[in-house]
Amino acid sequence: MLQPGSVRRLIRGYTYRTDGSRLAHQAAVVAGAFAALEVTDTHLFPHRVPQGELVFGCLVGLTYALLAIALILVYKANRIINFAVAEFGVFGAIVFQNLQGEHLPWFASLLAGITSAGAAGFVMERFLARRFARSSRLILSVATIGMAQFVAFGEIEVARHFGTIPASGGLRTPLSDFTFVIGGATFDGNAILLAVVAVATLIALEVFLHRSAYGIALRAAAENAPRAALLGIPVKKVSTLAWVIAAVIAGIATVLHAPMTGVIAGGTVVGPTLLYKSLAVAVIADFSDLRVAVLAGLLLGMVGQSITYAYSGSPITDAMYIAVIIAVLLARCPQVGRIVDAAASSWKTISEVRRIPRSAAREPRVVSVRAGAVISASVLLVAGPLGLSGTYRFDASDVLVFALVAISCVVVTGCSGQISLGQFALAAVGAVTSGKLFAQAHWDFFASINPPRGDWGLKPSGESGLGP
Repeated sequence: MLQPGSVRRLIRGYTYRTDGSRLAHQAAVVAGAFAALEVTDTHLFPHRVPQGELVFGCLVGLTYALLAIALILVYKANRIINFAVAEFGVFGAIVFQNLQGEHLPWFASLLAGITSAGAAGFVMERFLARRFARSSRLILSVATIGMAQFVAFGEIEVARHFGTIPASGGLRTPLSDFTFVIGGATFDGNAILLAVVAVATLIALEVFLHRSAYGIALRAAAENAPRAALLGIPVKKVSTLAWVIAAVIAGIATVLHAPMTGVIAGGTVVGPTLLYKSLAVAVIADFSDLRVAVLAGLLLGMVGQSITYAYSGSPITDAMYIAVIIAVLLARCPQVGRIVDAAASSWKTISEVRRIPRSAAREPRVVSVRAGAVISASVLLVAGPLGLSGTYRFDASDVLVFALVAISCVVVTGCSGQISLGQFALAAVGAVTSGKLFAQAHWDFFASINPPRGDWGLKPSGESGLGP
């Protein structure tokens, strides 16, 4: 229990400082981005984007801003990037959708969905994240990817329990019948609810962080956890509180967003898409400034919706968000200091795996274990596919592909001490290139996988046969 005395000491010993020049710089950047949006809308798009599309982009941007704030809260509390935050929200949206399908009252379904998201965040922090309390922050960040898969599995099980297909288009609610038109775009009461609740959530969070004892404790633990613990702040409970609040905010964003776009259970589309878009917003906000996150979310939402409207598709929009993440990270100059170095060091504690000493490697038991492992693996690789049917044989080939990508991750980690989250993207580039060369350019199969030297210039570009 947080004691009033510790809060008073905390208030005296901890000052929430805002760098005025940094805030002014960020505000200028956001204002310039809004001006650039107007110029782009006027001169670069094939036709001017209607005002209604920009309003819809603002609503979508509010969703991304709320999810980015959830990312920021967990980052400030634990110094990790929680890749499971968006999936918490999707889990709540799946619960909300299925309860609506069972004709439960709309408001009760809404509260149940948001509560389910908060419960998922609590379970993941209490029973999984705490197990990594003494681990590197990098390892815990990667562990949240596994947590996202657990939650995605829960989404599928919820859909199966209710006997529904784990996907939907727009979800109808009692507010769907109230419609109005803005700038040529039709909106319903769900859009108004999303805007009102999002603004109310932001205000409530601001008041909580600056006025309540636990809010001040959360900020203090984010600034200096050891010092907060010395002042009597229950750092572990504050961490749990941050996860629960972040999950509830993600639930609010996704549950209220579901009637506008629909949801899909399983973590293959909605969760990752919401994650990287909200991650772009959080990167612009430097994982620290909630106000900038709101403005950046609105801006990126409008830009993304404008691109989608102008070019009738989402691939360019997706590329825009990825480009924003890369550009902001490259443009931001790292600050050098003891606090930054201490925070960065927690991401570098990947222990070196030592080889078996030569004297121990010659021991008969070690030699026999090694030989047995090699023989067993060889027999499994050669004889295993012969005992499998067509479907299971295809699944086994998938396992081998995953294993090869995992080996590449191990090589990167072992040589550089870094963990790459983009190895499958590299595998996808190779797969698409090989497929194009084999299917459309009619290359030999093995040459398309590993082109020999000189083959790239055998045909002029106009005769290569490669399609778009």
